[in-house]
Amino acid sequence: MINANERYVTVGKEKIVCTEKIKCLGLIIDEKLTWESHVNKIVRNCNFMLNSLYPYLYYLTKTQKTMILKSYVLSNLSYLIVIWGSASPKVLKSTDQIVKKCAKAISGLSRYESSSHAVVENELLLTKPLYNFTLCKMIHYNIISNTGYFASIKDLNEAVTETRRGPFIKLTKEEARNKSPWIQARTAWTSLPEQIKIIEFIPVFKMKLYELYVNSQLSNSNYVENDNVCNLSCIDSVISQA
Repeated sequence: MINANERYVTVGKEKIVCTEKIKCLGLIIDEKLTWESHVNKIVRNCNFMLNSLYPYLYYLTKTQKTMILKSYVLSNLSYLIVIWGSASPKVLKSTDQIVKKCAKAISGLSRYESSSHAVVENELLLTKPLYNFTLCKMIHYNIISNTGYFASIKDLNEAVTETRRGPFIKLTKEEARNKSPWIQARTAWTSLPEQIKIIEFIPVFKMKLYELYVNSQLSNSNYVENDNVCNLSCIDSVISQA
């Protein structure tokens, strides 16, 4: 039984109360799917780790700094990004600042110097390019491996996501579709150059795809502007991970 007024569901004799957010496998899911709470948690964790590592970075080589920051800081951005990466640019702005901080730390730049070229020079991806890279990587794996999720490119282009509006969901159908990994994946894949999509060898595909997104950041003004340091401390099934 569903009670929309009191916001709870009764299953047998159990009463399941609706909450504004819930944590599952480290992912904080809010009722509007803004992912703001989850992103804020990621930023706090990354800032804490960065502040802990800063005193030691001066004694390390560039290669060592890159390896450590990718392992202990930037790895937080990759976890389940296929889900929360659909957040709005305003929400993702703080995670982009984490990437820029890491780029500056690797290149030995001060906090007041521009990080736009440092991000590309150190082959780092900002949040949205990282999200699209992850989606395209998983689509390619499913197509090449014949998992049945996408039998062909034609099936991918014709994929449609159905969204049902329940008593607790505060999203319009269009909003829910735009946040769907299915729709985001289709958009990212269809925008790729054909010479990259036809690559069948997975390691080569990943390398070329990563290079594409790294280099595209310089030509996109949304990625290179605004270097101010920020200290802000019912979903579609996720495509099988590559």
